[in-house]
Amino acid sequence: MSELWERIRAARASASLTQEEMAEKLGVARPTIGVWETPDPSKRSKPREKMLRRIAEVTGAPYKWLVSDNSEIDPEFILQNPDLQSKNLEHRLKTQRQSNRKDLERALLELHTMVIEDTISYDDAEVIIALVSAIKGRVHKQ
Repeated sequence: MSELWERIRAARASASLTQEEMAEKLGVARPTIGVWETPDPSKRSKPREKMLRRIAEVTGAPYKWLVSDNSEIDPEFILQNPDLQSKNLEHRLKTQRQSNRKDLERALLELHTMVIEDTISYDDAEVIIALVSAIKGRVHKQ
């Protein structure tokens, strides 16, 4: 069985959120996330039930899994995230976020060039417009 702090950390890692990003989404200070996730029981606190529901919502983790004392973290997930219980997790998530941002910037520049050069088909334009609309909808929900 895993402990609540481990499940909170795994849920955050699964959502690829740094402590800072999760704190922002939850409306708490970044150190609060650290206190919830610390392996040291003398320094750890437990989020209230309402906040646990928000954590589940923000990370996409099932609420019942998050709060159940009988819950386990999928062994496959642990294998894919060997830094889950180390301080390297934050560094990896930040590096991953920066890399994703650079990839996105490159893709947007390529897309911009295709629009300027008029090399996008009508069907592709419809897909892109629908995608942007869907993303805007997700952003406004948050």
